Amino acid sequence: MILTETVIRDIEQSALELRQVLGGFSAEQFNQKAQDGWSPGQVAEHILLCDILINRTLKGEIRKADRSPEKMIPAIQSYFTNLGKNFDVVTATIPSDTLKDRAALTEKINLQRQQFIWVVKTMDLTPICTSFLHPEFGELTKLEWIYFGISHTAKFTRLLRGEEITQGETVNRS
Repeated sequence: MILTETVIRDIEQSALELRQVLGGFSAEQFNQKAQDGWSPGQVAEHILLCDILINRTLKGEIRKADRSPEKMIPAIQSYFTNLGKNFDVVTATIPSDTLKDRAALTEKINLQRQQFIWVVKTMDLTPICTSFLHPEFGELTKLEWIYFGISHTAKFTRLLRGEEITQGETVNRS
């Protein structure tokens, strides 16, 4: 099993990289939509909404896993390495079209990440979460859900940096 310290480090590193990228946008850039894509502010709101959903799932119904609690982590990480692939977005995580406040969204994301760390420090990460099934992976353990959040954020952080951006997932830095 992955060490608690490693999981916490990965959560913190993911949050730090996202904060650094978000901090590089002016208020105007943060809310400027790319053609056929989301603004950086909408990306940040999407990450926040995903983190909220993950935290609810982590604190929801569980059952004992009949497999390794980290079995799906490589598949999850691989899923998010294709920056050009568009994924179905869970309705609850679709960002609004309202103007976004970078500082407020960044703080809210940080609070959700602190909840991830609290879960890692205080809960058994091996059970399967049954209160929400991932549309692609189905049932995930608490550990896998945390790495889903980390990998999801890593993909969007790279997109916000301008790495291999494609139609449907573009953000605008100009």
